[in-house]
Amino acid sequence: MIIFRLILVFFTFCRPLGAQEVRHDDVFLEFRMPHEGIFATFSALVCMLIYYESGQCAGLEVDFQKYGIYYDADHGPNWWEYYCEPISLGNKRDARILPCSNCLVHEIFPKIEELLTLPRILEVIQKHIKIKSHIRRKADFFAEHNFKGFHIIGVHYRGTDRVTDASRVPYEEVVDKVQNYIEECHLVNYRIFVATDEQPFLDLMQTIFPKRILAIPAARSTDRKAVHIGSKTPYLQGEEAMIDCLLLSRSSVLFRCSSWLSTWASAFNPAMPVIMLQGKSRDDWEKFRN
Repeated sequence: MIIFRLILVFFTFCRPLGAQEVRHDDVFLEFRMPHEGIFATFSALVCMLIYYESGQCAGLEVDFQKYGIYYDADHGPNWWEYYCEPISLGNKRDARILPCSNCLVHEIFPKIEELLTLPRILEVIQKHIKIKSHIRRKADFFAEHNFKGFHIIGVHYRGTDRVTDASRVPYEEVVDKVQNYIEECHLVNYRIFVATDEQPFLDLMQTIFPKRILAIPAARSTDRKAVHIGSKTPYLQGEEAMIDCLLLSRSSVLFRCSSWLSTWASAFNPAMPVIMLQGKSRDDWEKFRN
């Protein structure tokens, strides 16, 4: 599935509210993102949270109500709560209830644009977005048994569906950049944690860096088709993405492609050095750094 994004996909939110400007200070927003990936959804939610905190709506609740690519009936109706603590802010009493997802961008973005600084974004994340403990425990366990005592080079390679809206980075280019980093830093005691949706990339890294590669067991594409769309194990797809992101955030340095997943790894650890494998990306909060 090719996900249609507007000029600033970060600010994608559902139905248009009409040509006239509409007051939202008496509106309670029910946030939904049925067709977006997990970290694109997180990023849009940050925008909505800043909108709420600036007093421009009466409340905000995250409730996906059996919608979305991660919905799994065995885990409940609201996939947000599979991975994160509930978010329900403000008061519904006497408020107009408005479901919102993809199309509030034109109305909301101009009202919060001046508020979007990297410190503000990071503050909102820390305050409101709490990862469920069972997800954190799995990341903790992996890191404790694999990262301890090593300089960890995190590598996030996003391929598959991302090639529709970002130039594809050749595998060899990633290998060269990682090798150059290792040589320039004179690293000996290191490991490379690879998070990727493409099995051939992981295979190549294991060949080039034998006994140095770490990766979680995860579904990966062998034919460049996105694994998270139409998955038979939607819950597991989301969990794997969450654990990959948390582990990337624990790297000593992060090499990353254009992707919300690795952007969020940086959000969870803002002090972590980042080396971009592509040019400037819209999926990157560095543009908000003052």
